[in-house]
Amino acid sequence: MPGSPERQQKGTERRSPDLVVVAAANAFKTANIGIKYGFPSWAVVKSITVLAGKRTTASFVVELLRSNHVVYLILIGLSIMLLVWGLGERALRQMKTAELQGRIRKLEMRIDPQRSTSGLTRRGTTNPDDLT
Repeated sequence: MPGSPERQQKGTERRSPDLVVVAAANAFKTANIGIKYGFPSWAVVKSITVLAGKRTTASFVVELLRSNHVVYLILIGLSIMLLVWGLGERALRQMKTAELQGRIRKLEMRIDPQRSTSGLTRRGTTNPDDLT
């Protein structure tokens, strides 16, 4: 039988790991955890103690954000940026629709030549005649 002890060659028996090897592996795991979490924690505490009681850029920003007019300016600026982004995405989508329109029309005609059109423009917008 392949798994029987009689078939195994001499010197290939499995031994349990030595106590020294297990202790060394555990020491390396502990050191790894200490380095992974200990150093960043120490750095955060050290930076807080160094900056304690001093006026920093962060405290200036917090004081600036406390005033309502700055918050409103930030919100208005963010709204304008999102509006411009949305309009740009819409234009890109319409250009891509117009670019793919010829291929889509050929595929639709190949599948069903009797198919009627939806009446949308090449860019995918509503037909101007349907708006009246």
